[in-house]
Amino acid sequence: MNAVPATFFSLLMIASLSACSTPKSTPVESKGPRVEGLPRTTANRVGVEILTWHLKDSDTLDSILTARTTPVLNDEEQIQLFTNALTLSKISESELGDLLGEVGGTNAAMSTWCGQITDWRDIRDVRVSNAIIDINNQPLLLNSGQLSMSARAWVEPTVDAAQLRVEVVPRYTTDRKATPSILRSNKPEVHTFADIVTTTDVDPGEVLILTCTTPPAPPLPPPPPTKPKDEDATTDEEFDPEDDPSLDVPAPRTRQTAARPIDLGHALFSIPLSIPGEPPERVVLVLIPRIPTALIPPPDPTQTTRADRSSEALR
Repeated sequence: MNAVPATFFSLLMIASLSACSTPKSTPVESKGPRVEGLPRTTANRVGVEILTWHLKDSDTLDSILTARTTPVLNDEEQIQLFTNALTLSKISESELGDLLGEVGGTNAAMSTWCGQITDWRDIRDVRVSNAIIDINNQPLLLNSGQLSMSARAWVEPTVDAAQLRVEVVPRYTTDRKATPSILRSNKPEVHTFADIVTTTDVDPGEVLILTCTTPPAPPLPPPPPTKPKDEDATTDEEFDPEDDPSLDVPAPRTRQTAARPIDLGHALFSIPLSIPGEPPERVVLVLIPRIPTALIPPPDPTQTTRADRSSEALR
């Protein structure tokens, strides 16, 4: 392995300070022609750009993502994410356009420049209210609050180059503030699901794709009440009001006491539509590392020369 020049670390520190000067995410606009859903930044920045895709969900979306992308975790970590209806994979940035075309384009897309995220920041959040979320195969009742996927991302030097270190973890922030005391503030309580934290490295030219799996089909509506075969045979004396199936239907604006648990990934990345018969929208996050070429040492010319000599010797 080659030694890293001393100027490499100096360039990294200068770029890091400039990237961290803006604490909040800002939308990015480029001077070239706008292509919906594709990256808007160039390699002269340091940090991460996040694309948010809203795709029309379908039975083939999972198979397309599986065929086009590569898992970034080991089997055990991958199974844990899949248990929570989450997927994390990578693809070459040059193939994003082909992937977007194969899935049918986006209903909506947004590009956000985040720089280097050194503190936990929500990159996807949804409001929940008395929702039963299935986390690690255990139903958990979440009162009024915010369910989010949080991330940290920063450029990290390696022996030969530089990578983007990415950490993601789901969190829940309750609306109910703690009772203030001498030892405790009244800030909203944040619960971090630390057993689902995921860490990976992304090389220049690669991107991370974070989304959910295909949600299950909604339950079928209950069948309509059946009428008696012989309506004339039913008299007022024989009719029992407790046998009327219409009485089982809850009154308007009455909350059902039982609810079907929702997987964590589907709660975060699947958006049911109010249009009858329309599939839900799938939210896909694309994390794109931005590492300037000045932070990536050029290939060693001596190694190329040796390879050329070896190939010539085989001729």
